[in-house]
Amino acid sequence: MEREKKISNVTIAMDISDALKAEILKFVQAHGYDEVQYCIDSEIMGGIIIRLGDEVYDGSVKTKLIALKQSI
Repeated sequence: MEREKKISNVTIAMDISDALKAEILKFVQAHGYDEVQYCIDSEIMGGIIIRLGDEVYDGSVKTKLIALKQSI
């Protein structure tokens, strides 16, 4: 019986290079995921958000600016 493919969700501010997509795929595969589904959202301003099930790796500029604002 074949297992269902696990798909990660990646949010980026703009389209990225194939080389960077390959690096992201390696990262998600190392965490047990098979594929990457990309979403472009300019509101994150830059950086990347990777969702692996319940885990979220948020490296977006928007989140960093919010954290900076709260620390001031």
